[in-house]
Amino acid sequence: AINTVIRYPDLRDELYLQVIKQLNDNPRRDLTRQSWRLLDVLLEFVPPSTDFENFLESFVRSMGADDLRLFRLYNILSTRIIGSETSAVEYATEAKVGQVFRRIFKV
Repeated sequence: AINTVIRYPDLRDELYLQVIKQLNDNPRRDLTRQSWRLLDVLLEFVPPSTDFENFLESFVRSMGADDLRLFRLYNILSTRIIGSETSAVEYATEAKVGQVFRRIFKV
């Protein structure tokens, strides 16, 4: 599933936008926490389109992101800049995604 999202820039940006919507003024702390965790998974594997990356960086910074989250953001952006839109991140294995997901969500 994550590899499908990675291949299509419009889907990547839409997924980020949906998570951002969940983070804006959400009164439920549990949903906000889960949304931040989902954002962390996205930042680990899903590069935003070049048109969207400045907005995403501004949002992450405006929300008071911690150093690890900023590191993930800059890492995914530099991976794409060094490589290409179809760089190695496109071929994230399900096992790797599962490991990161479990680490971030602590399941």
